[in-house]
Amino acid sequence: MTNIESTDMYSVRTTGDEKFGPVDMKQLRIWVNERRIGPNDLILFHDGSPPANAGNWEPLQECFNGVKGDDVIATLIPYKNKCSLIGYYLGIFSIFPVLGLPMAIAALILGVKGLQYRSQNPQAHGKAHSIVAIIGGAIGLLINLFIWLGLVGAMLS
Repeated sequence: MTNIESTDMYSVRTTGDEKFGPVDMKQLRIWVNERRIGPNDLILFHDGSPPANAGNWEPLQECFNGVKGDDVIATLIPYKNKCSLIGYYLGIFSIFPVLGLPMAIAALILGVKGLQYRSQNPQAHGKAHSIVAIIGGAIGLLINLFIWLGLVGAMLS
């Protein structure tokens, strides 16, 4: 067990391999309450001690009461990252001809915004949904551009 003093500094490595810190214990507890730190994230000690799982580390255990279930849902459905979630569905539906063109453009924009929001707010999750939005939007854009070019070419011939 690591000795906790008010001057001790810690860093956090998330399950997404992002690193935050150094911060003090007070800030760690704030981040847990804000859901920026999940129970599976690692606490890194600046005194050389081995990392600890945040959810199992005694000084933070009380802060994680009630967090685990919500964190699982937020990981599967990133309801805290609306750009990511909406972009995901637009990216999927953008493959439909003609109407898919505006959806594809919106999916690309929302996918990028979702990634930006997630990098600023790790507790929001949605990285995979944002990536699907970007890829789906790009594919939908290509499909719809070929369809529109084909329609225009057919009308001009």
